[in-house]
Amino acid sequence: MQLIKNNFSISDLENLSGIKAHTIRIWEKRYGLLSPERTKTNIRTYSLESLKKILNVSLLNSNGFKISKIAQLSDLDFKQAIAGLIDQHLRSDYYIQELLVAMFAFDRDRFKYINAELKKHKGFEQRFEECYMPLLMRIGLLWQSGVITPSHEHFIAVLIKEQLLLEIEGLHLTVNPSDETYILFLPDGELHDLGIYYIYYLLLQQSKKVLYLGASVPLEDLEKLLNLSSKINFVSSFTVAPEANSINEYLQKVHDTLLNSSSNHFYAWGSVLDSVDERPSKQMTIASNLLEIKDFLLP
Repeated sequence: MQLIKNNFSISDLENLSGIKAHTIRIWEKRYGLLSPERTKTNIRTYSLESLKKILNVSLLNSNGFKISKIAQLSDLDFKQAIAGLIDQHLRSDYYIQELLVAMFAFDRDRFKYINAELKKHKGFEQRFEECYMPLLMRIGLLWQSGVITPSHEHFIAVLIKEQLLLEIEGLHLTVNPSDETYILFLPDGELHDLGIYYIYYLLLQQSKKVLYLGASVPLEDLEKLLNLSSKINFVSSFTVAPEANSINEYLQKVHDTLLNSSSNHFYAWGSVLDSVDERPSKQMTIASNLLEIKDFLLP
């Protein structure tokens, strides 16, 4: 697969827009909605502009516009209809689609422009939870289906992390006097740190005492920090590591290593935890997603 993707198959459009390939073909034939080029073997290929158009068609269609009416809109009326939806609803799904286009083109300037537009209407938490999180979920599904490469995911993840760093730098940091410490880490082999970094930002915002250790941290290193406070809340995320067949053993080690004090607690979320048979301890809170763990930590 080429790195910078400028041409798309009809199955790519289906995966990205949610509109069935069969329906796209009918709309092309009946309404002339798209004009794909064809290979020598008569296979449809679509440009980045075609992708953007079908994403916006999907947005209008899901908001009550009939396809027959959409097809009759001039370019100006089409743009005004999209703008009307954005003005009326501040549609997060529109911005997600625009960010997807920026990702495919590896267009940093486009990402920055979209983010600047978002900032006019949404605070950082809204941007992260309503746009960036759903975007990353979409990207994960696209990667699984083979539409994109890991480079696309890394490109967007770095740009979102840059926004997080800017928000953290802009905080007026104070720490409430407390002997309670939050230690944030990712287990050995786990490198997906955007979620845990967002929790870091939220805890700092609430003036909590936080120690962020980053990715791939051995439990032995954490054990050396047990005297840091009388109460430690360990927070972690499990996306790809440890492997599902060893997660129960890992959690037992967490219990034996880090929760020897009755006041310590362990919070975690992530897809690997779906394989957990039973929590080894009442001192463990396992959530289904990032927003749920946020509610546990910052009710």
